[in-house]
Amino acid sequence: MNINNAHKGLNWLKEEKFISNNIKITGFLTEFNNGVMIFITDNDYKIGSIAISVPIKLDNLNQINSSTIPLMFGVRNELITRAIAEKIAKTKNTLSIAITNFASDIKDHYNSLFEVVNKLLNRISH
Repeated sequence: MNINNAHKGLNWLKEEKFISNNIKITGFLTEFNNGVMIFITDNDYKIGSIAISVPIKLDNLNQINSSTIPLMFGVRNELITRAIAEKIAKTKNTLSIAITNFASDIKDHYNSLFEVVNKLLNRISH
């Protein structure tokens, strides 16, 4: 499902996955000229944890590493937010900003969470 923003043709992609009878993970992703932004929540549209990841090419290696800056809004989900930002930066070789807000404990649902991330990544241009 595309959620179109009237401002300069910015398109938001949306994916959802139910992880239990009453918990649903919803992810939104958009692509900018110089990066990707993702927002994932299970409850409310609030800013929680934020991580920024930048791909870094190492001179002697043919791999891309990323540097992440976690911002201290939501320390509880810092590691998973950071992992999402790093995955996007490595996969798309671009700057990524990940924002998460989880009201419930999602530790047992990381696979479902990354299914949503992967579906969104597969839908953006390569």
